Amino acid sequence: MKSYEMNCDLNEIPKAIDFARNELQKNRVEKSTSVRSLLALEELLVKFIKNSSPEEKLTVSAKGVLGGLAFQVVGKGNGFDIDDIKQELLLHNKPVDNDDDNLNVNNVIGSLVDHLMGDGISLSHCKGVNRAVLKVKQSSLALQIFVALVLAIIAGLLLQGNAELTVTYIKPFGTIFLNLVKFIVCPIVLFSIMSGIVSMKDIGQIGKIGGITVFYYLITTAFAITIGLAVSSVFKSFFPVISTTELAYEAQESKAGMDVLVDIFPSNFLGPIVNANMLQVIVMALIIGFAIVQLGEKAEGAVDGINLLNDVFMKCMEMILKLSPVGVFCLLTPVIAANGPEVIGSLAKVLIIAYLCFFLHAAIVYSTAVAVVGKMSPLKFFKGILPAMMFAFSSASSVGTLPVNMECTEKLGVPRQISSFVLPLGATINMDGTAIYQGVCAIFIASCYGIDLTLEQMITIVLTATLASIGTAGVPGAGMVMLAMVLTSVGLPVDGIALVAGVDRIFDMGRTTLNITGDASCTVIVSRFNQDI
Repeated sequence: MKSYEMNCDLNEIPKAIDFARNELQKNRVEKSTSVRSLLALEELLVKFIKNSSPEEKLTVSAKGVLGGLAFQVVGKGNGFDIDDIKQELLLHNKPVDNDDDNLNVNNVIGSLVDHLMGDGISLSHCKGVNRAVLKVKQSSLALQIFVALVLAIIAGLLLQGNAELTVTYIKPFGTIFLNLVKFIVCPIVLFSIMSGIVSMKDIGQIGKIGGITVFYYLITTAFAITIGLAVSSVFKSFFPVISTTELAYEAQESKAGMDVLVDIFPSNFLGPIVNANMLQVIVMALIIGFAIVQLGEKAEGAVDGINLLNDVFMKCMEMILKLSPVGVFCLLTPVIAANGPEVIGSLAKVLIIAYLCFFLHAAIVYSTAVAVVGKMSPLKFFKGILPAMMFAFSSASSVGTLPVNMECTEKLGVPRQISSFVLPLGATINMDGTAIYQGVCAIFIASCYGIDLTLEQMITIVLTATLASIGTAGVPGAGMVMLAMVLTSVGLPVDGIALVAGVDRIFDMGRTTLNITGDASCTVIVSRFNQDI
């Protein structure tokens, strides 16, 4: 909660209003809502001052609440109610010359106060202290997405017998939404990273931030795979016995380490954007951004152009994100309708253990990192990125969730130049959820084949999964390719992937949610380090 203390002086009201305006801007409250709220707050402050002694102090505080923001005004004085404010607006301030314009302005303010009545403004008076709470009502993306998730589950269960219907008539709208998100991802990554670099104007600082980012991602990924292996080893006796006969899974051929390195660097300008190769897009952005920084004043026009294009695509992103609830509903309903309660089936315990690991990693690793290093309350952090987590859960795409994650981290106070650099990099190389998935599935598949993994094999899985995460794409299903790589590294049958392939989408939803949560936590850490730098 942030607060501002003021004297009981009408001349100090503008400063309190500036404080409130800044808080509204930080929370990205719509302009029309902000204007109404500031006018109502101003009238409240006037009444507080008139009912208090000049030597008293007033405290104005701002606090985030579910679905918006709330301002609280506290000060000693005589009690009053909303009707007192309305009477002053409509009677005491009524112009004697009956000037229509002034009268209309007065009536407008009065109607705005009326508009904010009900649960908008609450007043109390106890032991000589007045307390007023003004709730700023705004549309909550998190609430809308949550409602869409619940409706999708209900609709999916009701339409189990008509799964083809959902695929034919509902899924296409989800695909359209996902296509719009994919359309905006490449330009967002390209111009946001370039904008972040040129705004820093210091290659040394960029190098430090990049080093912290990559180090954090690798460390948390190693923790993730370790948690996955440890927890699943403890509970492996609870895994169901599944027949391994007639299994068939065609694993995609994984690339050699040097081929992955070569593929990071683009061979032409348009290829990375056309093919949506995020690693290559990031490399492009870094090269162009560094070049612009080195040109100095000569490149001022390019800097302005990049910032303008970044703003344009950010505005496109805002427009597309307004469709998130519809997209979530249309993407999730066919999945539920096709699988229903049987989506878990005999693999319920494997899924439960995987999701338990996801929860433990977020609750222990991310919470500790955010609280100790980032100096932010874990509760505030998770509440702030809730819309991104729910979007990731339904879309199962780290890259697709990138625009939502950027929006959420900026609301948490992370500077845009940090989020625009760290998040696109994380969407490509940070795969904590995927790493946990590798550990749980490796233990499960080994158990089904009657194989006990040795400590050496587990260490190999940790190293392989950590390094393989760098080259794993942030798209649905990419974890299956990575799992084939991990199984091969310890000599487990790749055909065992068929055991989990049927419910991979359910795994994918959870691991993607953890992946983007890790990306967001990294922005908080890097932002804190950047202040020290």
